[in-house]
Amino acid sequence: MTEALRIAKLRRRAKKLGLSFFKSRWRLDSPDNLGGFRIVEGQRDAYTLIDGARFELDLADVERIISAWEGKAND
Repeated sequence: MTEALRIAKLRRRAKKLGLSFFKSRWRLDSPDNLGGFRIVEGQRDAYTLIDGARFELDLADVERIISAWEGKAND
């Protein structure tokens, strides 16, 4: 599975839970921007950070977090 396809599938799963994630577009030598992903709940203009404050998540982390939220939703 290509990375783009994997991201698209994860975005659909996240949307069902009211979550979204996005990748950092800015990569400089900054201790607060590691070039990965961030997961949020809500809209971009008014969201609650779930994980990835420093954009430190990779796709495996995103998938693990979404799976955990799906498990909570099914309880």
